[in-house]
Amino acid sequence: MNRINVSQPLLITEGEFDAASAIEAGYFNTVSIPLGAGNFSWIEENFEFLEQFDSIILASDNDKAGEKMRKECIYRLGSWRTKYIEYPEYKELADGRKIPIKDMNDTLQAFGAGYVMAMIINAKDTPVDSVVDFADVEDIDISTIDGIETGIKEFDQEMMRLFYGSFTIVTGTNGSGKSSFWVNLLVTRLSKGKMFGCIVKSFQTT
Repeated sequence: MNRINVSQPLLITEGEFDAASAIEAGYFNTVSIPLGAGNFSWIEENFEFLEQFDSIILASDNDKAGEKMRKECIYRLGSWRTKYIEYPEYKELADGRKIPIKDMNDTLQAFGAGYVMAMIINAKDTPVDSVVDFADVEDIDISTIDGIETGIKEFDQEMMRLFYGSFTIVTGTNGSGKSSFWVNLLVTRLSKGKMFGCIVKSFQTT
């Protein structure tokens, strides 16, 4: 730890041989955890040290214990700053035999230092279950989405309606009618026998 540059991403490996393999490949900002994948006491004991890093890369073994370690560490260290290394499953030899890859050491022996460095530099972002890639968002016809018409002709022509499930911000200078807009909208809906729930917070622009 006393040789680590806290301004650079920290690579955390599951074992000493994996840390040595990463260092041999050229990535020196590397540490290893003690007592195997099932031990997490190192997080609490070194929390102040770990808090210094904007980016942490996990290199757990390619097995169930390593996967469990990775998930637990991501949760404790923070998904916003934690990436992980995904090892290849195997190396296929010229004769068709497949050599399984378990860890950093196996990867170094099978593919060489350049491959290991590329794997570390291109570590994968931690997936967040509630977030999808923008490229995977399907196009929808907003005219088919239900919502609330304000009754203000010019507004409804431009915005169509306040769509259910959306987040709407109404802002303006003090006294410009923000609260009046919401009260009018509420009264209009109630007069038509329709209810809707909302949380209103007034923001004043300067």
